Amino acid sequence: MLYQSEWVKGARPVPRPQTAAAVHAQLFMMKVPESGLADGDILELAVLPPFAHVVGAELVKTGDLGAATVNIGLMSGETGEKTNQDGSARTVGTELFAAQALEHEMTPLSKASALEIKSVERDRSIGVQITGDIAAGDGKAIGLMLRFAQ
Repeated sequence: MLYQSEWVKGARPVPRPQTAAAVHAQLFMMKVPESGLADGDILELAVLPPFAHVVGAELVKTGDLGAATVNIGLMSGETGEKTNQDGSARTVGTELFAAQALEHEMTPLSKASALEIKSVERDRSIGVQITGDIAAGDGKAIGLMLRFAQ
């Protein structure tokens, strides 16, 4: 199942870098849904603004999320859409994290490939794909502290 954050839906603004080399930071957080998260679920969590590239990130978690792992990277398709243009399911890359355990409250960026993401003229979603199950419960959330620049 695809869950979308308030930033992806356009309900919360994302800062847009307008000065070359100025670094912006945004904490994107989503609570674990009341139904919990199942193996293969995707959180369309963050937005990388137009003309921006990643300069750093930390995986953030609150609460006990069990033994699940996550892949975090760019998503296929258009930001905020439920499916790709051809109707197929959207997918998540592994540019930022691959098979990352949710052990620590904050985990620094684990893949240098995130720093090689080229800027483009449109915004792009960053997704979190769950491997394993995460039970519902108060105080459980997954987030990304994303730092980006123009």
